[in-house]
Amino acid sequence: MTTVREDDYIHFYGLTEAPFALTPDPHFLFPTEANQKALQGIYSCVRRGEGYAVLTGDIGTGKTLICRALLELFERDKIETALLVNPFISEEELVRALLNDFGVSLSDVAPGEETSGSRAEVQRMMDAFTDFLTERSENGVRCVAIVDESQNLPISALEQLRIMGNLETNKEKLLQIVLVGQNEFLDALKHSRLMQLVQRISNWYRLGPMPRSIVGDYFRGSCKTPIGVVLHRAFDGPTIRAVKLLVTPPPFFLQEKHGTTSSAT
Repeated sequence: MTTVREDDYIHFYGLTEAPFALTPDPHFLFPTEANQKALQGIYSCVRRGEGYAVLTGDIGTGKTLICRALLELFERDKIETALLVNPFISEEELVRALLNDFGVSLSDVAPGEETSGSRAEVQRMMDAFTDFLTERSENGVRCVAIVDESQNLPISALEQLRIMGNLETNKEKLLQIVLVGQNEFLDALKHSRLMQLVQRISNWYRLGPMPRSIVGDYFRGSCKTPIGVVLHRAFDGPTIRAVKLLVTPPPFFLQEKHGTTSSAT
């Protein structure tokens, strides 16, 4: 078996970049009924100022890719965003991370020797955050926090997010919150301490495996030359049938498997 480097098949097929990279590039988001419903639903939820949205799915179903696509949509609409990933953090670290991601100066709320880790410090940071969000609201700017891998958040941090979501004026919520996580996150939300948070969530979305019927379209749609010519010769019937037999396809595993297949051709 001849080993072919990734850049060899990219050059052979006239591509400008690897179409099946495992990094979440929104340019390669393949539209399915489920991910478009989630993308448009969460986007509309934020635009309407409804407070919370939850997106769940198994590993590899495209949750992080949806996060990146949302960031692009929000940037286009001048919506300010903060993105937290792998949030194994306490409530204090959560507030500090959001302040930092929104670009709020921490000079006036830096931890002091006597108060580090105390509720007083969290409250000072929350006061600064509230001032920031109020100023943005008064200037017509909406703010949204996206938390990826939310299943890793401790209960105390989720409770802090509920408190943040309660910040509001007489007319609107000051902060929109999108919680993204694996399916077990739904089990975490059943905790009795999170009942008030769950009651405030009206937008729920879930991603599942890609239907086998569109696997061929997914490959062809992800692999185009700069002039937009679909590379049908790379994805003939036998190739697609072989991939369908090899995996139960969330897109992540399809990408991984196709990278292996390409290297063996």
